[in-house]
Amino acid sequence: MLRFAEGRKRFGLVGKNGRPVASAIVLVEVAAPGLAPPPPRALELAIRGSRYDRLLSFAGVDDDIVVSNRDGVLHTVHAHGEASVIANRPLTPMSSVHLELGSPGVYAIRCDNHPGEITFVVVVDHPYVTM
Repeated sequence: MLRFAEGRKRFGLVGKNGRPVASAIVLVEVAAPGLAPPPPRALELAIRGSRYDRLLSFAGVDDDIVVSNRDGVLHTVHAHGEASVIANRPLTPMSSVHLELGSPGVYAIRCDNHPGEITFVVVVDHPYVTM
């Protein structure tokens, strides 16, 4: 977790053990007034070969989040935040399900049947996030 003094701009790399980290999201937990949130968008999390197409994504609180099964096997959409389970639904082959995450936070979405099938979604209520 990186912490910066309020109102100070910071530039640099996100690193671990002295090396840059790919696909990191830098999140401002409490944003000062400024830019308006972007309009809602669609975010698809696709499962292929019992793996999500990416490990990490971010979404706005009003975005439409869809998990799509592009495999010929059954998966589960088991989504949970810090303190609660949001969804635990079967996902039949070649189908999709909408997720209502809604509140800002970090959510893990995994499959009960395939241990390596996991992705994380960071949900924000401001535009100050980038990957």
